[in-house]
Parts: sequence; structure tokens; C-alpha cells
Amino acid sequence: MLRVARSAVRALVVASQEIAAVASCEASTSGTSSWQGHLLQAWRNASKKASQVRAGDVLSRDGRLLKVTKFTAEHGRARAAGFISLELVDMRAGPDAGGRTALKLKPDEVVGLADLEARELQVLYVEGSVVHLMDSASFEQVEVPAPVFGPPGKWLLPDVMVEVKFLGEEPVTGLLPPKVSVKVVEARPAVAREDGSTNRHVVVECGANVLCPGHIDKGDVIVINTAEGTYVSKA
Repeated sequence: MLRVARSAVRALVVASQEIAAVASCEASTSGTSSWQGHLLQAWRNASKKASQVRAGDVLSRDGRLLKVTKFTAEHGRARAAGFISLELVDMRAGPDAGGRTALKLKPDEVVGLADLEARELQVLYVEGSVVHLMDSASFEQVEVPAPVFGPPGKWLLPDVMVEVKFLGEEPVTGLLPPKVSVKVVEARPAVAREDGSTNRHVVVECGANVLCPGHIDKGDVIVINTAEGTYVSKA
């Protein structure tokens, strides 16, 4: 019982520190943009274990909103415990302003999450740096900046269903399905490997270059792993 009580006290202390940090940030938003102010005013008490965090989640930590860009589960050696490695971007600073950071956490360590609204949307088309989406239930059309989807955004093609998470009315992060099917529009000459197999580089309909087995040819439809940008199989 004493151990449980101590755990409860520690949890209350952490929660009070987080609230204080948020209050401090909110107090300093008088000169910030409405986007930054809106971010800082939308904290909630959601949480999950580090082992359950995935790329696209937005953590609330030390008064900041940190978007997870990469999740890696590292296994411990011998009796050493494993840990979770996270690469993150500060939503206020951005990736190009020193906003990148990293965390190593114990798998059962609890982290706070920003309260985001997830919406499933259908890609209509991409125009420059803007992705035009539609809610297939309400037919409402939404414009989302392409950088919200990160590097996998190059696989955004018409009719692909994506998940976009919003903080209020602002899109914070976009997630593509794990796999998408794309058509090969150009196939370069196959190259023989030492083991007797062949592979070739192909260009698909979105303009991306993909390394495929040698039997893949122009006109074929292939399945792509959107996170890695790699060939999976022939559709």
C-alpha cells in the first residue's frame, strides 16, 4: 500500500509540473501567432505507454508539443532492459529551426499526449504543396499542407484514404496507410546480381523511383511500403 501511495504522489507531482509548464507557455503567447497560441491552449490529459507510441503521435512534454517522426524499439542485451527510441519535432519550432530532438524511454514509461481529433479523409488531388482531401461521409473538402504527411507524402495519390489529426481546426499530422498500390510508368534495364536474380529501378505514377525485382515492367501495378518507400509485391 505504501508503494502504491508513493506512486500516486509521484504521478500528482508530475501532473502538477506539466500543468505549470503549460500555464507558463500560455502566459507567453501574447506575441505569438494564432497557430502557436492555439497549440499551447489545447493540452489535455491523455497518455499512453512509450511502447504504444507510434510515428504521427504528438506528445505533450515539458511544456512543448513534440510530433513523433520515428519510433524504434531497441531490445536489451543479456539482462539489460530494452528501451524505446523516439525522434521528434517541436511543433512550435519546426524541423528547420532547431526543433528536432530525441528521447530514450523505458517501454512502460507513461507519456502525455495532445488531445487530437482524428479524421479519415480521401485524397482528391495534390496541387503544389497543398493536399486536397474530402470527408467521404459529409463530402466536406479540406486543404492540408503536404509537409504534414512528411516523407511518405510522396505516395499521396487520388482515392487513397488517409488519417489526419487536427488540433482544433489546424492539421497537425497525417498518416498514410501502411501500403499503397502504384502503377509503373517507366522501367529501366534489369541488372543481374551475383546470386543469379535481377532487379531494376522503375518510376511510378507519382514520380518516385523504386528498386524492384527484374520481372517488374512498365504498366505493372506494384505494392509499396509507404513508411520505407520500398517494393513489397506485385499487385
